[in-house]
Amino acid sequence: MNNFKIGYNFDPDLIKYIKNLNDKYAGVSKVVEVYGSDRSHAFLSARPDFRIQDVDAETLEDHIKALKKIGVAFNYTMNTINPGSKHTLQNEGLADEIRFWTEKVIELGVGRITVANPIVLELIREVSPDIPIEISTIAHIDSLSQIKFYKEKYNIDKICGNLMLNRNFTKLEAMATWCNANGVVLDLMTNEFCGVGSGQYATHCIYRDSCYIAHSSDKSQADAECMDCYPMKRCMTSRDVDAACWLKMRFIRPEDLNEYQKIGISHFKITGRTGTTDYITKTVEAYMSEVYDGNLLGLWKNLDTIYNGKSEAETTNEIFVDNTKLNGFIDKWTKNDWRCDEKNCGVAEGPNACNYCNEFWETKMK
Repeated sequence: MNNFKIGYNFDPDLIKYIKNLNDKYAGVSKVVEVYGSDRSHAFLSARPDFRIQDVDAETLEDHIKALKKIGVAFNYTMNTINPGSKHTLQNEGLADEIRFWTEKVIELGVGRITVANPIVLELIREVSPDIPIEISTIAHIDSLSQIKFYKEKYNIDKICGNLMLNRNFTKLEAMATWCNANGVVLDLMTNEFCGVGSGQYATHCIYRDSCYIAHSSDKSQADAECMDCYPMKRCMTSRDVDAACWLKMRFIRPEDLNEYQKIGISHFKITGRTGTTDYITKTVEAYMSEVYDGNLLGLWKNLDTIYNGKSEAETTNEIFVDNTKLNGFIDKWTKNDWRCDEKNCGVAEGPNACNYCNEFWETKMK
């Protein structure tokens, strides 16, 4: 059975939709967790203040309780990579504030806390040695040994995998085998289309850490738009280079979840916690049903919505990536030990050349 963690926008109606979907797909798929945070503690999150819901502790507790009633846990995100300087943490009370808020969210009933920076993890563990901890995808876990270290040193029980490993099936299978034998859940992101600042290449985004550092310090939309929206605008405009760049992103299609189950992975994260309820539920149902007939980019929260004040439904993706034409696309990786990070992406000839995505777009997608 597929187990999903989904973004939570604090709309009470979303709880009803989650219950309905869990009933509808009982025995096949289930939403087991939601993840989110509150604006007053945005400095602990990987999102700028203005993109996070403004809820107080009482409201947070009400939502946690309502979710528990339908068998869904709340995963509270403290996944900033930039919580503050060591001086600020030690000498200006910030570490004490993190300890206090950790104790509070545990009291409110959160089921798990997600972290990306080990110093935040250590502060949490000072408060509680037992609260379940997930290591964020932002920590970009690259090896099985990193997972083992986190488990042995910090007693974590969940890892959200490095996005760029989504098509490295050899490494994912090794990680999944160890995790399944040692009480660790390996979770993979499905509908994330982050890529390098030049969308022509299948590789880690060179602006990745800069982006999350900016998120941790941006409080308003005006802050985010400083310096020509650096670095997010570079990522957004890079996708205009050519349509084939979208195939190089590390998305997981609803129809391809079974390929991950074959190697021992059955937990998946669906992004979009700052989206509308309509967008979230449409996306979640696509993954729970494992069928989606439409533009693959419709499963991703268009980054333009951050700045244009429109909903996902009101924001059009100029490029249409027909999901029905992507059947068999993933065979390149599932049937071969194909590792994009070792290839010269977008090149047709020469040492380590790979032009697969470009050729697939030209021959199958147009």
